[in-house]
Amino acid sequence: MVRRVLGVAAVTAGLWAMQGDGSVEAQLRTACADLSSVRWDNGRVTSARLVPAGRYTPTWTAEAAPGETRLRALPPEAYADLPGFCEVKGEVQTSSATSIRFEAWLPETTWNQDFRADGFAFFGGTMDPATLAAAVRDGYATATTDAGGDGTARAAFLLNPEALTDWNHRAWHETTVKAKDLIRRYYGGPPRYSYWNLTGGATRQGLKNIALYPEDYDGIAAGGVTNHHSRFTFAQMAAWQATHASPDSAFDQAALRTLNAGVLAACDLNDGVQDSLLHDPRECRFDPQTLVCSDSRRTDCLTPGQVRAVQALYAPVRHARTGEVLYPELLPGGEWNPALLNPSPELPAADFAANYFKYVVFRDPALDWANRRINYDADVALADRPEVSAVNAVETDLRPFIRRGGRILFYNGWNDNMSPLYPIEYYTQVVETAGADADRAVRLFMIPGMGHTPGNGNRPYDRTAPPPNGYAFDPMAILTRWRETGQAPEQFTVEHRTNGQVDRQLLVCAFPQRAEYRGQGDPMQAGSYVCRTPGGLAGR
Repeated sequence: MVRRVLGVAAVTAGLWAMQGDGSVEAQLRTACADLSSVRWDNGRVTSARLVPAGRYTPTWTAEAAPGETRLRALPPEAYADLPGFCEVKGEVQTSSATSIRFEAWLPETTWNQDFRADGFAFFGGTMDPATLAAAVRDGYATATTDAGGDGTARAAFLLNPEALTDWNHRAWHETTVKAKDLIRRYYGGPPRYSYWNLTGGATRQGLKNIALYPEDYDGIAAGGVTNHHSRFTFAQMAAWQATHASPDSAFDQAALRTLNAGVLAACDLNDGVQDSLLHDPRECRFDPQTLVCSDSRRTDCLTPGQVRAVQALYAPVRHARTGEVLYPELLPGGEWNPALLNPSPELPAADFAANYFKYVVFRDPALDWANRRINYDADVALADRPEVSAVNAVETDLRPFIRRGGRILFYNGWNDNMSPLYPIEYYTQVVETAGADADRAVRLFMIPGMGHTPGNGNRPYDRTAPPPNGYAFDPMAILTRWRETGQAPEQFTVEHRTNGQVDRQLLVCAFPQRAEYRGQGDPMQAGSYVCRTPGGLAGR
């Protein structure tokens, strides 16, 4: 059934089109339930239903298998404030042997006329309703895909080369195309703008998409850039091996506090203010050997094995034979590395790097990590095979995306336990390749004290429930203002919360600028800082 929408509400919901002569012509819409009959050459909608406001009940299970699902489902009450929306589920046949599922949520009356995708964590498959809900609360039509995965750390499906292609880029492109078609049918017209909103491993998905399909989206917010899988996985394995090299190498919370206290004692005042924060940890010169336990120091110290582990983490991961840097080092301040807090002598079943090597690089489902260690020479060659390295989203020429109006907002924590230096390297390469186009289209913001992602982790920022602990801000507000007004961001404010209470603000500046203390005022307030280039020169 096709219905013609009339009334003022339809105008505000974007269901009318203004003609050149000023007249208003009603657009044809497809009813939500009737979307269930939609078919494409390579796919179909499997169900479509209108979910009334406040009536959504999640069916996503908390864990598919103990220790394997990375994100736990939110309870039903977390969705009680949702507006009404059209829930559409579908499937796409991507090859003769593979298929993907997708899900789209289309706000019934609160659509802001834009489309947003938030990616997924790890190997996909979760189709996390919390991610979709956050977008719908903000008025976006949104979609997600399983990319062929099952929502756990299991990656055996990637042994199929076609499934690897799906996970790499095809699943998201197909999902985006299908979602936009559903938007046209449901609202009577296309979205004004389409955006990526990504953190962590999801950044690879969006960066690969804008490189291969520059027409799919109009802007991308990418935090905790993790797009070079053939390299950062070596760094993850190196961190594991360093912290499990001997019985006294593993850390507990007390040892981490000792390490962090040593870093702050050595470097906190480098930026001119004592605030338990390193505003630019590249300037920190800290030797963990100063914390080693001895006959005269038996408490608040590190074992020799812990010191060796930290020294390894503070050094780049190198090719064993050539000395080439495979991935840059961690910086002081980023000590809260999960690898440091797992004393088990065995790799956890849910470890991303372990499964990436097992199923993508080595293609050996029977691999036993108890009998295998990474070879930083021969295994690099295996990871660099074309069929494997294709999943890296390291394309630096993003000019086709930029020149059709695309905007790229990178942000990263200086305390990133995946190394904050890599996002700077990649950003620099993108800017150098873009040339004159970079100033209007590409920005990087480095956030002091923040880890790999904001406090919301691998889920998008939700304005109705900001994370109770850690750093939080809404990158979409920055990105959409930039794309839709042309006003490029040069600085913004980030809040830090502890137990739900805001306890400090940070001024965050467009790289290579950084926030410097004015010399007076509360160091916990953003207004006490000014953006300057290193060396004290004001301006960008």
